[in-house]
This record gives sequence, C-alpha cells and structure tokens, in this order.
Amino acid sequence: MLRKLTIPVPLLIVAVVAIACNGGSSSPTPGATLTPEATSAVSETPTPDATAAADNTPVPQPTYTPDPSLAGLRITPPDDLDAFLEQFAGMDIVQDPCTVTAPGQRDCGEHGIYLPDPPPAENVPCDIVLADGEPALLLCTVEQPSSLIYYEIP
Repeated sequence: MLRKLTIPVPLLIVAVVAIACNGGSSSPTPGATLTPEATSAVSETPTPDATAAADNTPVPQPTYTPDPSLAGLRITPPDDLDAFLEQFAGMDIVQDPCTVTAPGQRDCGEHGIYLPDPPPAENVPCDIVLADGEPALLLCTVEQPSSLIYYEIP
C-alpha cells in the first residue's frame, strides 16, 4: 500500500508548484490562492540530488553494510596497493575463479568464502589469487569501465 501512495505525493507537489506559479503565466488566475498549507507541502531544503545537480558536487553514496547472515571473511582493498603487491614479487602466483553465492559474497571453494567490502557488482567475475599456495587477494575484473579491484586477504 505504501508503494501506491508514493506516486501521488510527487504529483501533488508538482500540482501545488504549478498552481503557485500560475502555470507559467504572468497574469493571476481568478480564484487561485497560495495558502500557507500549500507552501508547507513543498520543502525549501534542497535534497542531496538537487544540491549535487545545482553545484556539480558528488552525491554521497550509501555505505555498504554486509548482510550479517552471510558467512565469510570480510575483506577490503589494501591501503597502499603498490606496497601490497610488491610483497608477492618472486612468489608462485596462481588464480582460481570464485563464484557468487549471494549478493556481496564470493565462494572460492577450498580457498574460502569472502565478503568484499565494498562489494563488486554481482556480474563482476572475481578470482582468488594464491601466492605460494596461500590465499593472498581477491581480484575482480570490471569490464566497463575496464578496471581491476584488489581485495587484501589477511
């Protein structure tokens, strides 16, 4: 029922604004009065989307909270990617594909289940990277735009 009520509210606001602006006409419409009740329905505080559009600042993205019911080790990108990758120089490196078992969860079989934070999109393939046979990182390959996402496995 709430879903049905969300559509008419914006239409009501547009109607109130249209009446307040006289439909773009400079001459007053007989009988049209803008009351305090009508103006209180329109917020004067800009929403983050309206602010971002007006001054081109990015809209804050919601923070990701992993589903507490999902099993797995929470992993994040390394603070210093270059230093992180340098530690694997000279080691035997092997990549194995992982599967998506739930949104935000990657199952890498015998190498573990991981909860990347922030999670890549579900359609983004990820591989477990083993350094000398031990899980070292999760590597996700984004096609558009082409990029790699590294997650450190502690």
